[in-house]
Amino acid sequence: VYIHCTMAAWDPNGLDNTKKACHYVKDHGWELLDNPMYSSLCDCCDSTCKARKARSPGAGNGLVQKAVIGPLTIIDLAS
Repeated sequence: VYIHCTMAAWDPNGLDNTKKACHYVKDHGWELLDNPMYSSLCDCCDSTCKARKARSPGAGNGLVQKAVIGPLTIIDLAS
């Protein structure tokens, strides 16, 4: 299996609710990966962010790079 993706990066000083990387922490809520002190940028992840339409990875003047990761080997642990 190969993963093909387009990555976009922005200056961390320019993060806002459209340029962020959030992840969900069980029993805590949404947290900003770059700097948890600014997790308030993730407040919309349960509501308005979900409804946001997909955008081009290059939108917002970020640095864009295509990448391929792999090959990844999938192992059936049940066997």
